[in-house]
Formats: sequence, C-alpha cells, structure tokens
Amino acid sequence: MNTRLLCLLIFGSCCGWGQSPIVKGVFTDAVTGITTRYPVEMVVLDPEKAIHDGHIAAFGSMKTEAKEHTLMERCFKPLLIAVLPENFGGSELALNAPRPNGTLAIFEFQLSKECTKGFKFQEPDAIAGGVAQAPIQIPGATPLMKPLWIEWGVEKEHVSAATFGSDPSNGGIVAAAAVYFKGHITAWLIGSNYASIFDGLGESTVTLGNEKIYRLFPPLGPNGITDTNIKP
Repeated sequence: MNTRLLCLLIFGSCCGWGQSPIVKGVFTDAVTGITTRYPVEMVVLDPEKAIHDGHIAAFGSMKTEAKEHTLMERCFKPLLIAVLPENFGGSELALNAPRPNGTLAIFEFQLSKECTKGFKFQEPDAIAGGVAQAPIQIPGATPLMKPLWIEWGVEKEHVSAATFGSDPSNGGIVAAAAVYFKGHITAWLIGSNYASIFDGLGESTVTLGNEKIYRLFPPLGPNGITDTNIKP
C-alpha cells in the first residue's frame, strides 16, 4: 500500500480547494468515539472532492496513478479534511512572504487483506505504525525524527514527520499519526509551510472516549521532533 500517495493527494492542492462555512473545531468519529479538537479557524472541506482535486493537482489527470488512487480510496476512509482560510495571517504577513497554509486530515485505515498486504508486519498496531510513516516515504522528504510511539493511556500513538526544504522553519512540513483503537486504525495528517502553524495544528487534541486529553503531535524543536520534546 503506497501510503505516500495519500500525503501527495491531501497536500497537493490545499490552497486551491473550494471551502465550506467555518465550523467549530470539534470532530467525533461515531464508530470509535475518538474526538479530535482542532483550531476553530479551520474550514472543513468535502473530503471526496478534496482528494479528487488533490490527485489532479499532484499528477495532472485521473489516469496517472489511477490504480493507486483507486486502492487508496478503498483503504483510506476520509473522516475530516480541514484547511486554514484563504485570508489567514492577513496584514501581519511580511512583504512578499508566502501565504500561510495549513491542513489537517483524519482517516480510518481499512484492515482488509488488500490494504495490508504491503506491510511487513501484520499485527494491527504494527500496521498503524506503518501508516504513520507516510510522510518520510515521500520523495524529497527529510525526516524530522525517527518514527516513534507515544503512550496514550494503554494505547500507542505512532508518529513521524518530514520537511521539504533546507530549513524546517521555512519549508513544507508534514506529519502523520496513527492509533489502533476499538478494532480500527485512525490516522491524522497535518501539514504547513510555517513551523509556527505546524506546531499550532499539532496542539490539536485527541480524546479516546474517556476524560484523558492527549496532544496530537509533539512540538517541533531545534533538532526536529525527538522524544525529548514529548511531555506527559
């Protein structure tokens, strides 16, 4: 399963997708009960249209990588895709500074034989770890960290992140997380062209059907993301 294609589709055209009205930044998956709280400024998109438009932006036509796209559609069920609004940053931006962008996506990865056959280890938690490594598999990616896992109570959050520029503070940053919970794999993707926005998205929180609240991603430190950045 080519998980790196998922990142290309999601972030390939995040600045050009049509937008829906701004909604309050809370999403609860009815199947697992997992609740994600993200910045209220973000605009929720139509997931299927966003992925379709992302494919066109990344590859030029639906014929290119069509087989992989079809497989991805069967293996990744989009739950939420949200982006920063077009006017985010406004007059505070420096002259000629690139317009800030930021994307958060939530997916359920399907545990079918068709979807998991490309993973070395077939235990669901190990597959979640493989799904979370999507950013570091993108061509041109520079990993910001070694893939790691973080304790979410008795569950494990698997995390990886990469940058696409010589300076993490001035290049595109993409990160992924995944957890196996209640018989399902839930995955999150975030990305931005500004480190400060990336960290802001990373402050989104997750609740696994209980009172405990977990930060979605560790903060970006001077040496990337390491276990020393992680606070209980």
